Amino acid sequence: PNSGLSGVPSPEKPEG
Repeated sequence: PNSGLSGVPSPEKPEG
């Protein structure tokens, strides 16, 4: 996924 805000860490940005 592209967004770590979904609860899943993304390769582009952290879970923040």
